[in-house]
Amino acid sequence: WRALRALLGAEIGERAASELELDWLQSHHRLVVWKLASQQRCLAHALGGGGFSVAGLVGQLAHRHRRERVQRHRSVLSRIEDGTDPPSVGMVLCVAAVRCEDGALELTDGWRCLWAAPDAHLLRQIRKGRVAVGTKLRLSGCGITSEGDGEGGGEGGGGGGGGGGR
Repeated sequence: WRALRALLGAEIGERAASELELDWLQSHHRLVVWKLASQQRCLAHALGGGGFSVAGLVGQLAHRHRRERVQRHRSVLSRIEDGTDPPSVGMVLCVAAVRCEDGALELTDGWRCLWAAPDAHLLRQIRKGRVAVGTKLRLSGCGITSEGDGEGGGEGGGGGGGGGGR
């Protein structure tokens, strides 16, 4: 992580890079790598092999730093987390992981992740294989079922938009 922080320091400044929390860096690194790998897989013909690189990764992390830390942009999950928006607000989230034993979903807005307990309808869709990693879900009417470190609770699947397409 020191090497990545040093590369990022060339983009955003050494002091700003040194002040980034390790969990911020790890979380955004994970999501940016996932995004770039997906783009490379889906758009390889258009990107010509140049889409996934260390420079691209550092550029994306610098962009996220500017958006979050300088411009104070907050994603929908950040706004829900800090209480600015209610968890019932409509949103589109992507499935980042599925926990097989209980059907819990790790959902992301591309900037933050949280674990969610699906409602009965969504759980049936998971078990039928219709909801998997990469599926986008349009959600509304969700609620907070538990609070914690993001490992077991979060938003429950809910009301009006429990389905979605890939």
